[in-house]
Amino acid sequence: YSDAVGSVKIRSADPYQHPALRFNYLSTQQDRREWVEAIAVARDILTQPAFDPFNAGEIAPGPGVSTDAEVLDWVARDAETALHPSCTARMGVDEMSVLDPVTMRVHGVDGLRVVDASSMPSITNGNIYAPVMMLAERAADLISGNTPLAPATDVPFYRHADRSPLYPPGDARNHAGVTS
Repeated sequence: YSDAVGSVKIRSADPYQHPALRFNYLSTQQDRREWVEAIAVARDILTQPAFDPFNAGEIAPGPGVSTDAEVLDWVARDAETALHPSCTARMGVDEMSVLDPVTMRVHGVDGLRVVDASSMPSITNGNIYAPVMMLAERAADLISGNTPLAPATDVPFYRHADRSPLYPPGDARNHAGVTS
């Protein structure tokens, strides 16, 4: 993932005044490399024979954009977020965190909560719609004083990175269907 860090800053106490946004694309070597690689991979996928019936030619960045420098110039000129910026006012307890993860209140500001994709501590692997809905539901419960549901102890889950089991440790179902 990109290591470029943007910002959102409050410009006024007036809630109708838009904040100052800085996406900060292309500000790090890793971010620039990943943009070039993303375009190369997209081109490779979309020029596979399976796409031939649907391929009327590349629209963007276009066949005239071929070098890394040209790709980066195109990104600087034309790339956009697809309306999915996130993590600019993240929850947490470290010095870079903006929101209290328990209350979703902005540290140091009375009466202000942030409940949108900016509050996520890290970028999701997929579309941000579902996580934003979960945040909104949680915030609605916090604001209205609803007691959270008791945690379930038998909810299957899986984490690819550390190969966590599907069920809690020690559960025989983790080994169901596995032969030695």
